[in-house]
Amino acid sequence: MEFDGIRDGRLSSSVKARGRSGPRRALTPPPVSDPATLLVTAMIPFLTGLASGSASSWTGSAFGSLSTPHPPVTPARSHVPEPSVSVVFSPMPTPSSELHVCLADFLRLKNIDLTASESALAALDLTPDIIPQVPVARLCDVIPVVEGQAYKLKAFCKGWTERLEEKKRRVL
Repeated sequence: MEFDGIRDGRLSSSVKARGRSGPRRALTPPPVSDPATLLVTAMIPFLTGLASGSASSWTGSAFGSLSTPHPPVTPARSHVPEPSVSVVFSPMPTPSSELHVCLADFLRLKNIDLTASESALAALDLTPDIIPQVPVARLCDVIPVVEGQAYKLKAFCKGWTERLEEKKRRVL
């Protein structure tokens, strides 16, 4: 390694103390002739790529030159105009079929079959918009469900009714 000072320990006139302004001499690494050091120096970019997880994108061999991959490019987006009318994906149930559709959706989405209870709920006019206000104990008396299923039905009917109301607002 090179020594920047004079042999007696004094600084030479070309070297300034830390913190002073002025031009600085560029630091260049000393020439290396040790093969192990040369190999480690050549492997540093490859090892850096391994650490960042992009080693598979590097090309070259251990003795050839290593090159970094091209930077990723994000494809340009083509602007697609938004439709002026929102799309309704399912048909609007009639008021008389809302309970049936709600129970069918409950079966399809929650895998709890209460379709056989439709007539008992309809007889008491317990529609999807009313079911969230019905006490769980009363639901368990009217239809054959356990308490957890009654809570799930209430929560499902609340969300189902909110989506139906939103759908109705969009149509009008």
